[in-house]
Amino acid sequence: KLVYKKDFEKNAYSLVELGSAELVQVFESGDCIVIKGLAEDEAVLCTDSKTFVVRQVNTSNSIVLIDGEEKEGCHRVHDDLSSTIELLPCLARLGRLDELLKDSTFSGLENEEHTKRTKTMYSLQDLLSVVQASEQELLEGLKERGGFEYEGYYRLFDKDYLLELIDYLLTNLLIHGLDIQQITLDQAKECVREGSQEERVDIPDDILEAMLKQFSTSEVEAIRFDRSKICRFLGEWILLNPK
Repeated sequence: KLVYKKDFEKNAYSLVELGSAELVQVFESGDCIVIKGLAEDEAVLCTDSKTFVVRQVNTSNSIVLIDGEEKEGCHRVHDDLSSTIELLPCLARLGRLDELLKDSTFSGLENEEHTKRTKTMYSLQDLLSVVQASEQELLEGLKERGGFEYEGYYRLFDKDYLLELIDYLLTNLLIHGLDIQQITLDQAKECVREGSQEERVDIPDDILEAMLKQFSTSEVEAIRFDRSKICRFLGEWILLNPK
């Protein structure tokens, strides 16, 4: 026998269907689980490393939620549901990253005061709160875009400024006869600094390392530049600046 409790309220609960062993493990482990989405977004659920779209699935039959134990020959009904929540794997929605970071690009120390005064800056936690992606996916998305952390905020390089740094690097590599595929980090930094000093421009060490990291891979005692990444950037810059 089913008995509805006195303060019964329909749809007070939501049932979430865990469609994989991975989801079961995440929910049972107590790891961080976050549901994200602005008012105009379709909600997603994010674990530490993956993103799932959250969808309501209507059922033809009612799902009655009752006490596990029978009391006085009755089961007390807590809810009477006509839908469940389904979690489906989906791609991280990283498009908002470009919109958030495009106005605060780093274009040199001489422009930083104006940028900080007039533009909105975003820390990692700020981005996690509005971008529909897990932390791992967000960091991967930032890396793909050449994003870097500077003074507590994530930034992208202004493309014209980045072109200047690459020009300093390649010009002085050629002058000193250094191999772009096998130089030390200090040598690469010095090549960029030599060019900037001629222009009387100061470049913070963090910015130098972020720029070099964007176009290279680190080894034990050296860094190896990826020619394809440099060529791709130069090609994109030329297409955006036809003259």
